[in-house]
Amino acid sequence: MVDAGWLIHEPSGRRLGAAVVLKSLHLRLGGMLLGAIVSGVFKGIPDFWVHSVGMKHPIDIALCDKNGRVLKIMTLQPNRVSTPVLGTKMIWEAAVGSFAGVNKGDTLRCA
Repeated sequence: MVDAGWLIHEPSGRRLGAAVVLKSLHLRLGGMLLGAIVSGVFKGIPDFWVHSVGMKHPIDIALCDKNGRVLKIMTLQPNRVSTPVLGTKMIWEAAVGSFAGVNKGDTLRCA
């Protein structure tokens, strides 16, 4: 799977929660479907779009550029596909409300 660690919010330095990066195509296609939506767990997907097909609950996603700068944060309802955002290289998925206090232009990094 995986690089694992903590998802850190900059500029605050706040640790948002446990983070795993899904590297293989098989894991990326499943995303949040492969594990329970647990508050405090963030799944990173190196891609420019994600889907929530087959999910029963909405998820929050943060679309980031190659440096971890947040380009957009949105809630993705079940059975939807995110709109691609130019420059997106990593998408973080989490339970709804997990990105409270994170704004466009902030940085997310795995440490």
